[in-house]
Amino acid sequence: MDSENGITVGDDDDGMRGPPVGNDNFRKLRDRDSYYVDKTGLIREIVHRSDIDVFLFTRPRRFGKSLNMSMLDAFFNVDYEGNSWFEGLKVMDDPDCLAMMNKYPVISVSLKNLMTDSFENFIGSFKMEMLWLFSKFEYLRKTALSPSLLGIFDEIGNKTANMTTLMGCIRTLSMLLNLHFGKKTIVIIDEYDSPTQSSYGKPTQDEILLFMRGLMTSTLKGNDSLEFGVVTGVVQIAKESLFSGLNNLYVDNILSESFGEYFGFTEDEVMEMLSFYGRSDRFPECKEWYDGYTFGDSRIYNPWSVLNYVAYNFVPEPYWIGSGGSGPIREMMRNADDRLNAALRRLGSGEEVHSTMDSRIVYADLDGDLDKKLTVLAMAGYLTAKKGEGGHLVRIPNREVFEAFMRLMTVGGDSEIPRKILSLARALRSGDADGIGSLMSDLFKSALSAKVLDREHSYQAFLTGMLMGFCGGYEVSADRIESGKGFADIILRRKRANAGPNVIIELKRSASGNS
Repeated sequence: MDSENGITVGDDDDGMRGPPVGNDNFRKLRDRDSYYVDKTGLIREIVHRSDIDVFLFTRPRRFGKSLNMSMLDAFFNVDYEGNSWFEGLKVMDDPDCLAMMNKYPVISVSLKNLMTDSFENFIGSFKMEMLWLFSKFEYLRKTALSPSLLGIFDEIGNKTANMTTLMGCIRTLSMLLNLHFGKKTIVIIDEYDSPTQSSYGKPTQDEILLFMRGLMTSTLKGNDSLEFGVVTGVVQIAKESLFSGLNNLYVDNILSESFGEYFGFTEDEVMEMLSFYGRSDRFPECKEWYDGYTFGDSRIYNPWSVLNYVAYNFVPEPYWIGSGGSGPIREMMRNADDRLNAALRRLGSGEEVHSTMDSRIVYADLDGDLDKKLTVLAMAGYLTAKKGEGGHLVRIPNREVFEAFMRLMTVGGDSEIPRKILSLARALRSGDADGIGSLMSDLFKSALSAKVLDREHSYQAFLTGMLMGFCGGYEVSADRIESGKGFADIILRRKRANAGPNVIIELKRSASGNS
């Protein structure tokens, strides 16, 4: 069954509930009785922090942000009064939450699909988004509200609204809803940073950033009709760039101590899901592929990948990396300097890299600041970070991301590189020595630029990382096991007897620099 946002695997023939792959609509998910990992504790946390006006949650793409925002809308929105979507969920045990259930007007909007190839198209797509939003509140026209305020429906409807009106239109709508219901409005803005991320490196970014600053400030700063706001994104754009003057902003990101368990799956949740589908035996494999993220004090699995893993009969594949969204990262990689390339080589060989993480992103600073680049990679889900002495230690979180990470190190993301690595992996498993040599030579010549393959260790780091991502059934290590005559460059130790032979690889770089 297809959902609005991707594939939804329906119920199995035996009536077992299918995992909701791609369904980020909480109401549909509950109506269909799909398998649901209970994240309603997020509602409780928000309700009990009544001193906060605006929450900003940043997490990697496909980590449940949109589904959680849909859940908040379903819980608080007065339009859904009398629903049964929350029966049996944790939030129903909290009387303070129940007192607020379906009692507020809610404005919920997503900015993830706005066009950014030109500023004209950006504004045009934003007008269409507002047209769709305002159409849900047409009933306000029939009320005895201020004619001057209601005039915005005509301006939005016929697309004549000027820039000032567009920047302030969500604020105006919140005022109208406040007047109509006699209750302040909850505003939810999902993927707020999508326009600025997708315009990174383009001439339109400065104009888009300026517009978004006006929109966010107007909507969230000093809005007397606002009960509270919830904003989500991948990165935290610095206040000076986008949240100027917004003092009561609570920011929760991958480095924060709170809310870590509500975005992504915890280990207990993954084990419970696998047990529900009768495949607890697949937990070690699932952990190897999709575990490894640390958000605050919570150990987190990639939820998109776990759901796909279950939906597609427990076949481990790099599901997350094929779901889009790496354009800005690729742009940053194309302009990588020597410091970033050195860090990438270490990460690619399985090492940790020390970084003074700075979660407040100023795009103009990304060109020369290694710590900010590593922060962006961590915020985007390509790295995970844990506290270390004087900062954080970052690393590649799991086997799935090794593949994505190594692809980013290839020039232009050459689509032939994964195919060549898979051919090399098959040759290694079959013991085809001649094929291994030929494939390695071809791979090194086509995969990386000369400045990346600058010494023997560079070849080792690149190949190790690639094999970690593509060589199923093997434990891949580099320079870690000492043999009688020194250290082996790369060792592939099979995990199962039928995986193929154990492999030792020695790499030598000729004086001419040829592979």
